[in-house]
Amino acid sequence: MKIAWINDLNPFRFSGGAGLTDRAHIEEGYRRGHEFQHVVAEDGDALLSSKADLFVISNSRAFGQDFFKSLMATGRPYSFLFHDHDCRFRLFFPAADKCRQCYLRDRWVPVYEKAASFIWLSPLHREAYLHVYPELADRRHAIIPSPVKPGEFFPMGKKRDGIMAVNALQAFKGRQNFLDWGAARPHIPVHVVGEEPQDGLPPNVTCLGRIRPEEMNSLYNDHEAVLMLPANPMPFERVAAEALLAGCQLITNELVGATSYPWFQSREEVAKHCGEAPLRFWEHLESLIQ
Repeated sequence: MKIAWINDLNPFRFSGGAGLTDRAHIEEGYRRGHEFQHVVAEDGDALLSSKADLFVISNSRAFGQDFFKSLMATGRPYSFLFHDHDCRFRLFFPAADKCRQCYLRDRWVPVYEKAASFIWLSPLHREAYLHVYPELADRRHAIIPSPVKPGEFFPMGKKRDGIMAVNALQAFKGRQNFLDWGAARPHIPVHVVGEEPQDGLPPNVTCLGRIRPEEMNSLYNDHEAVLMLPANPMPFERVAAEALLAGCQLITNELVGATSYPWFQSREEVAKHCGEAPLRFWEHLESLIQ
């Protein structure tokens, strides 16, 4: 197939969670012999002349509604690979009753009505969307976890001590929940990856700054558990999968998308499902064009 892949940012230049997911799926698509046209926001107009068999719409809020109106007018099939929530606040999406009256509903419903399919990262992720867009409940879809390579995260037999968190001082990751948890347990050391030292933190909280991806497995293995307490529903949270694969316990609330999977209980099951995610992704898309 010829695929037009639509992104706000180039996933091969930006390596956040969404970029890592897109990159893994695109690489598997190349292995399967698919051709790609990569379209990012600054050259989005090029999409409309594309001869693609299918458009994959990843994070794409920088394109604007005129772009999507023009896409619908082409009559070609497109599928949404959802990452952040469809909300002006993205990962601050509260899934509250007021969200059903949000002005964005009227903007997106016509676009969703013509989509060939929808791909969510977890049951919780889909549930949050259906809270605002219940008309999507019967539409063709797949629920596929973030791809994580099991061989990159594994127990190393190291002595473990303390708790670790990743980006936990970011507001959308549940900063206040994290601070409250740490302050209530002053005897437990907590290390935060991805954050520089800050004033006003509980004395048991230490910021480790940025850690290179290839060092994360060893760091997980230094800790007994990974703490994740978001304040809003998170689509997946690949850190949960990485940590569990590395042999950590998880301390979470009900807002971590990964843990909403019934199989998210053992290293073996997480390795299987997250390792096979790119295969399932392409099986779904290829079924749309037959």
